[in-house]
Amino acid sequence: MTTIDNEFEKAVNMIKNAPTENQPSNDVRLSFYALYKQATIGNNTEPAPTRIFFTKRAKWEAWNNVTNMTQHDAKKAYIKLTNLFL
Repeated sequence: MTTIDNEFEKAVNMIKNAPTENQPSNDVRLSFYALYKQATIGNNTEPAPTRIFFTKRAKWEAWNNVTNMTQHDAKKAYIKLTNLFL
């Protein structure tokens, strides 16, 4: 495992285990979601959910907004966002 992979895993665990009172806003949570999906899966190839499924659509759009970001860059962005948040 590379250094960036280790840092990414630590950042993911920090966010998963953040105390309830330190939970980020919905916009920040969507950013974490999108960066995590891009870092672990890559580009979003899922069909867009209909707008009546508001949460699913918001997640899809957030992930779609980071399309073509490399998985390495997504990991670095996730780590940076974690450091800003915590």
